[in-house]
Amino acid sequence: MQVGEAGEERLIAAGSDVLETDGVHDVLVVGAGLIGSSIAWLLSKAGCRVVLIDAGSFGGEASAAGAGMLAPGGEYRKPSSAARFAIESLAMYPTFVRQLEKESGLSIDYRKCGAIEVAYERERWRELRKRADVQRRFGISVQWLCLSSLSAVAPGLNLEGLRGALYYPDEACVAPVDLLRALRTVCHREGVKIRENSPVESIDAERGRVMVRVRERRISGRNLVLAAGAWSSQIPVRRSGVAARIPQSFPVKGHLVGYQLLPGSLRPILRNGHHYVVQRKTGFTIAGSSEEQCGFNRNVNPDRISEICTAAGSFYSPISMLEPTREWVGFRPGSERQGPTLGRVPGTNVWRAYGHYRNGILLTPATAHLVSREILSPSHTSREVDSIALAASIESGREMGTNERA
Repeated sequence: MQVGEAGEERLIAAGSDVLETDGVHDVLVVGAGLIGSSIAWLLSKAGCRVVLIDAGSFGGEASAAGAGMLAPGGEYRKPSSAARFAIESLAMYPTFVRQLEKESGLSIDYRKCGAIEVAYERERWRELRKRADVQRRFGISVQWLCLSSLSAVAPGLNLEGLRGALYYPDEACVAPVDLLRALRTVCHREGVKIRENSPVESIDAERGRVMVRVRERRISGRNLVLAAGAWSSQIPVRRSGVAARIPQSFPVKGHLVGYQLLPGSLRPILRNGHHYVVQRKTGFTIAGSSEEQCGFNRNVNPDRISEICTAAGSFYSPISMLEPTREWVGFRPGSERQGPTLGRVPGTNVWRAYGHYRNGILLTPATAHLVSREILSPSHTSREVDSIALAASIESGREMGTNERA
């Protein structure tokens, strides 16, 4: 292990797995983040021979950098296929985590902690109440909180000038690095071949076969999953020698700030506009976030950090008196389609699973089950046809909230 930008342990292989590059494997998965490794795990459990390939380290990019909020209430304002997909994925999380813990033997910091969204302006409170009325009708549990109860529910929340607060009881949080550590363990036990520091230079799909080029070597598979996050569309995809167009992906840079507080001092997620505060069970407390489209610029901008510290400290008093212990950035995987890019590249056995933007951690279980089920099924049952329709609907766009979080 080594410490990454987020101040948490990053997962580095002790050694490279042996791989016969001239063999034909069942599935190649490009991108070893949460989504790619979850797909690899499910496919390998079903008996597939899987190779998991990443340009860097296992889980070393957006997955490890994320705050780990599982919070559809802060994202989806109107009913849509994307909102249903997110609600379904949130409901899958307890089983997903229990299974990972059981099979890996590792503990995962996952908590159904709930979330509080506050408003300090009269107009903002009016908007939140309208949003809550709509969200209840399409399946998001939300209720108004009595202001007099907030001190007990969220000690440290600034009550001065507070107009109102919403409570989302079903929302949760998870430590992404715990998930990654468990996923690496179960992938290894299921026989997944993990290739790190192996940038894929190209993907060539022929009838019933997909080949990738990695450092002048070729690796073949019957299917391929492209789950490389913001880097996905940078990898050329060819179908029988002809370039295939796939939706463009791009990085959306976000800054985050970490503080060390007493464990258990903050239970619920706190949100105010596009800023939030969430705490790990260790007491490590994350505040975020910013949003920039500036390419893969990894520099930490002091002005962005200062803005987050000031904004978060204005509604959660304990961090207003502290200096951050960690500052880092992550690249959310944006997509030209304004939502997850899921489904097969027409005429190929290449499956797309990227573009989840700020909801990649939330959507991991549902995405992994959807993609692995489609790959494993030679003919689609009615349930699987529904899944394909859902994927197509998600690709066409989603109704998002105005919040901008990591």
